[in-house]
Amino acid sequence: PVVNLVLVDDLFSQRVGLAGQLPGPAGIYETGASGVVVDFDVVHDNPEAFALVLSHELGHFLGLRHTSETFDEPYLFGRVDLLDDTPECDDPASVFEACPDFFNLMFPLVSAERDTARIELSEQQLDVLARSPFVQ
Repeated sequence: PVVNLVLVDDLFSQRVGLAGQLPGPAGIYETGASGVVVDFDVVHDNPEAFALVLSHELGHFLGLRHTSETFDEPYLFGRVDLLDDTPECDDPASVFEACPDFFNLMFPLVSAERDTARIELSEQQLDVLARSPFVQ
């Protein structure tokens, strides 16, 4: 299977990356939903941030949802993952570093405070990834 990676100069939004679809379409490669996009202008000088954004967007493409949603996207509340072993931030308007899922790969924020050595996935998230047609 193939996942298209598109690097752009500017996503013209506050986002640093986007997945074409959640999950991505297995075996279909010529659509706008068949890959992930990364705003390379934002991460080009920080390899750890690039790796984190790319991994996060690939997580979406393989079927993972955010563990929490941010305060500036209220329309997304209720769209977080339904996994029992991923905590959700009770107050997304709070200091992000205080959120229990801050170091989860699928936390919806790229921050210099997120030490990539501490990034984690839960057992159930790993199970979702293992069931993706892309990793069969």
